[in-house]
Amino acid sequence: MTSKRSYRDPLPQEVVRDEIEKGIGTQFDPQYAKIMLEMIDEDKDYQMQEWKNTIKRISGVMES
Repeated sequence: MTSKRSYRDPLPQEVVRDEIEKGIGTQFDPQYAKIMLEMIDEDKDYQMQEWKNTIKRISGVMES
């Protein structure tokens, strides 16, 4: 849902939450969507993100 690919930033939680709410029953299974919304609501400071800092190497140059 919130990709950490080097060419784009992850989506803000508000956007993810809105997309889940709009897609309940069509794009997202209601049971799992409810759990994801609860997790988002509990994680106001976005502490459950997988990667806090990433280091990218492009042509031998380090970027953060």
